[in-house]
Amino acid sequence: MKSIRTTHTTSQRIKRNILSVAILSAISMHSGYTLANGVDNLVTTENNKFIYQPGFFSKYAPQNATDMVLQIPGFKLIGANRNGGNGQAVRGLGQGNGNLLLNGKRVSSKDNSPLDLLARIPAENISYIEILTKGSTELAGQSGQIVNVVYLEPEKVNGSWVVNVHTQEHGITQGSIEASIAGKLNNIGYTASVNRYNNEFPQWGKEKKFDEENKLTEIRDEYADFYNNGLDLSLGLSWEGANSQSANLNISTSHDKSTFFEDSNRYLPASDPQSNEFGNLVSEVDFRSNQDRTSYEIGGDYSRDLAGGVWKIIGLRRNKDIDESVLFKDQPTEGNPYTYKAVAQPIETESVLRTLFTYQPQEGHSIDIALEGVKNSLKTATVYEENNGAGFVEFEEPGSNIEVKEDRAEFSVQYSRPLTDDWSLQSLIATEYSKLSVVGDIEPRSDSFQRYKGFLALSGALSGQSSLRGRIERSIGQLRFSDFATSKNINEGYSNGGNTHLVPEQTWRAELSYEHTFGATDQLTITGFVERVDDFITFVPFENGKEGRGNIDKLKTKGIDISGTITLDRFGIEGAKLDLLAEFHESTLIDPVTGKEIEYREHRHNPVHYKATFRHDIPDTSIAWGIIVEERSGNVRNRLNETSSSTHRWPQAHKFFFEHKDLAGMTFKVETEDIFGFTWKNTRTYYDGDRNGEITGRELNSRHSPWFVRMSLTGNF
Repeated sequence: MKSIRTTHTTSQRIKRNILSVAILSAISMHSGYTLANGVDNLVTTENNKFIYQPGFFSKYAPQNATDMVLQIPGFKLIGANRNGGNGQAVRGLGQGNGNLLLNGKRVSSKDNSPLDLLARIPAENISYIEILTKGSTELAGQSGQIVNVVYLEPEKVNGSWVVNVHTQEHGITQGSIEASIAGKLNNIGYTASVNRYNNEFPQWGKEKKFDEENKLTEIRDEYADFYNNGLDLSLGLSWEGANSQSANLNISTSHDKSTFFEDSNRYLPASDPQSNEFGNLVSEVDFRSNQDRTSYEIGGDYSRDLAGGVWKIIGLRRNKDIDESVLFKDQPTEGNPYTYKAVAQPIETESVLRTLFTYQPQEGHSIDIALEGVKNSLKTATVYEENNGAGFVEFEEPGSNIEVKEDRAEFSVQYSRPLTDDWSLQSLIATEYSKLSVVGDIEPRSDSFQRYKGFLALSGALSGQSSLRGRIERSIGQLRFSDFATSKNINEGYSNGGNTHLVPEQTWRAELSYEHTFGATDQLTITGFVERVDDFITFVPFENGKEGRGNIDKLKTKGIDISGTITLDRFGIEGAKLDLLAEFHESTLIDPVTGKEIEYREHRHNPVHYKATFRHDIPDTSIAWGIIVEERSGNVRNRLNETSSSTHRWPQAHKFFFEHKDLAGMTFKVETEDIFGFTWKNTRTYYDGDRNGEITGRELNSRHSPWFVRMSLTGNF
């Protein structure tokens, strides 16, 4: 078995990677910086914020606000990854999530991604874009960089659109279209958008099965595919009245259909043990999972001047209704076939009402008092059937039909003030009371809790080009209510028992960030942090011999994040730049099965992640091209009696793109993804009883992902 890397080995690897990035940054950002021509008057600093005029982005020929924000030097937009990694549940509305403001205000929405919100604002409507370095009362929970997009609502209707077509290695071609309009009717501004999308992601390869003596016993020829299509609609309304009154309403709905299937033809190995050839067919296994999801969100806010301050109220209602079906067939060449079916109908809801009052007791000092109420619920209903050759028979899995409810109230006070001309302080203290109940075909539960949270943040300038931010925070995580319910994955061969004793994770985090700007276009940010998550949720063994999601004592993480933008004019490549992102993390916990300290490397806890984007806008032309390389180290997942790991063969994920930025006023882009191939390598090891036992077998597979060619045409009207 390929053992999990030790913490010591990971620490050495992280140190080497950090040193490499630091050397690169030092060389590229040497003090001999020369300001790019024509840029100095397009970027200004004022009251601890950077202000970018629209002209700064003109060489990128932006069609909407997304095209502009993604080109801000050294800035990382939270939640900008449309391919996942942003799935962490957000607890209510709180002090604000993400780092995006529109016209100085947070958006009353949780379902709309920041990229979706920005794509609805045509570039011609934007007045300027600010990067706030000392926080904002609108996003009191965020003390890092915040982007504020300031735009005007057009007197006449305008908008933007994009048409995408992509084809892949097997010749499968899909398309999508997205469009938005913006305008103003009397004193009511409006935006509306539609997004019709289609995606497909096939994989194929061979899987080998070995016994406890590492003898090859089976070879599997497998093909898997995931495809989905859907429609997103949204409408936004804004109003401004007398006495600094303003109101916003956001309505969105989404309908998504997705299917995942895997076909596995299983053979005895050929007579030659070293051969990859197939022997006799043993069985044909087919798996199919369908999901039909309908969701909606209604959010709104109203604010006005009141009693020397500003009063604001925010409301939100979300609903997600899902129909799921699973079909599994195992048809051996000898013996009876086996068929499994499951149908589930989970319904999730969330209602939030938040009110807050902000006032300034003296110049520069701000006090924010907030009260929030939240109601969350999940209701599941699942039916299981199986057929061993004598017809379908229903069977029960306790914990599959439950209802979870949470009622929560939160009170918070935030205080912000300057300490000197260059340094400022932010602080927050909050308490929350929650009542949680679980009923259904599982052990019932009814509990109430009171918890405290808050933060203390200090930020200031070391010089005209350097700044420092420090932050200590305690936060409360949001439970995934689906973890309370029993679930089965028949294709992977495991079952998660329901657990009604879960409690939210509580996180202590301390971080220190150093930022240095090199003129108007280059920036380097280094953040070091340590973090402890109490009552961390992971897979744990249950007393009845099963396993599921449960709380353990703690997870400890430390790491360094580095991001920066380097213009390459000084190296003789005029119009080119390099955006860098590198994350080096180390997470450890006490294994609930073995009792030993191990490195934790599941989703969002990868030890190494880096992304490098080279872009060259060729001077005096409308042509741009570039390369994107990204690496995210493989996951390792530990369950009761198995360990699975995922990595890939060289090369890492890569993209090449070409843009024509003025094709009759439109932007035409061609992008290739993984054109040199991308192959996953997965390992699964089984143990006798649990992971303290002897190895009973292994499965090794390689899954090839196809290359993609994507073409898009973007324009305004």
